[in-house]
Amino acid sequence: MSSFVTRLWRRFLSPTGFVGRDLEGNKYYERVASAAQRTKRTVKYREGGDMWTYVDGKRRLPVQWTSWLTHTRPHPPTIAELQADVMRQERVRINAAIIDARYAKEHVTIEAPNPKQPLVDDVQVNEPQPHLNNTEISQEAEQAHAPPPRQERTAESTSRAQDPFRLARQNATDEPQAWAPKSVQRGA
Repeated sequence: MSSFVTRLWRRFLSPTGFVGRDLEGNKYYERVASAAQRTKRTVKYREGGDMWTYVDGKRRLPVQWTSWLTHTRPHPPTIAELQADVMRQERVRINAAIIDARYAKEHVTIEAPNPKQPLVDDVQVNEPQPHLNNTEISQEAEQAHAPPPRQERTAESTSRAQDPFRLARQNATDEPQAWAPKSVQRGA
């Protein structure tokens, strides 16, 4: 008899009300803890040992219900809202698959050799012609390796010569340099 009275007393002191359920069958409840504190929100996982999949982190509660449980959201989500979110997740999954397929296709075309360009093995080495003598060959080699002819100065090249920071940029490195401040003597 005392257990019945205790349960009845607890029911009146802190009534627990069913708030809703998610698409997987989990039920959500809310009860008043006390007048000064906020309500206590709980979840009762569906039957069949599914609770351990949620505890292990293999499955998660819907984000809308999680935010309601943590009092981030004042009102519980509706079934229509949960269904719309499932449809959105499916659209995102499909779009991601399309993008992955496009990326894989581009990756294959980038890595495939271009049939118009000869491969390194297909290039023929130019051998010296037998009718040319050594002096003619050396002159041809000098012309091939000669620097380009000198061009006239342009406005850009003169401005580059007058650039005061050109030398500093040439000597600049990414390595940290030691710095010691110099002392300045002030007139007495």
